[in-house]
Amino acid sequence: MPNSSRNTAALSRMACTGEVFEAARAGTGRNRAQPLEAHGLDHCLPAQRDLRALLAYAFCMRDDGATEGPASWDVSILSAYTITMSPRFSETVLITDAPDNVTGRLLGLPGLRLRKCCGGDTFVMRHLPTGADLVVTAKPSGQISTREHRSWRPITMDEPLTAHERSELADVPHMSNDAKRLLGGIFCRISTSDPAGKWAIGNWFYDPIRVFVDGPEERSRTLSGIGDAWELRWGPYPYADDLAASLTSQQIGLADAYATTGDNHLVLGLGKATIRLYGKIRPLIDRRSTSAQSDSVGGAR
Repeated sequence: MPNSSRNTAALSRMACTGEVFEAARAGTGRNRAQPLEAHGLDHCLPAQRDLRALLAYAFCMRDDGATEGPASWDVSILSAYTITMSPRFSETVLITDAPDNVTGRLLGLPGLRLRKCCGGDTFVMRHLPTGADLVVTAKPSGQISTREHRSWRPITMDEPLTAHERSELADVPHMSNDAKRLLGGIFCRISTSDPAGKWAIGNWFYDPIRVFVDGPEERSRTLSGIGDAWELRWGPYPYADDLAASLTSQQIGLADAYATTGDNHLVLGLGKATIRLYGKIRPLIDRRSTSAQSDSVGGAR
């Protein structure tokens, strides 16, 4: 991809992701076969696709009282932190002002090991079953320093998978490749928003548009399914049509993803895979324009 085109893609991407230009540009330009994904949020190594799908599965399972299973991995608590997602072809980068805390939460994922600490504010992890790297950093650029730093966290790359980890991972339902792409796409967009203010994800914690405010509600998430067929239930944020919009947006959408309406839910689809979305619909009064409601699910409404 020519530099001018890559710069344009980076500018378009950062308007939705909140990344700085350097971070956005690092993730663009590799998928020449799919111009609709010039933003680079979804084009990645197969190992990254698998890791992102697993992270999405864990992130979408929230039960504060869980002592075992994916809810106990504590990945859902990431929504309590300020995180900017910066996915790249060969790594998934999380930019945050609390890198040590976020790293500690992520290490609850079975099979994830701390590989090295760089510059004192960057942690590089590797997921042993997939071989994929995950980076948490305070650097806005997301760039990994070559200078390693001593950390109080033990480096555990030499520790093999435990029997408990193997058992927990074996209990994760089988996901088709299309489902993995959809789920990974959800995870990579947890901090995205529409520059025009039509939709926003808000790290699954709040509504950044803030025009209409609900009363307190129980925060819950449950993802269930197998193969191509999945169902996601949650509350209260993000709104279901906002979530669909983030995956079908012309600016940062997942190529070939679509959204349709069901009786009391939305359906997010890609290829043969579907995810039924049981979340609240953004109130019409909350829209910044009268056309935003139809735009929010790629015109499906």
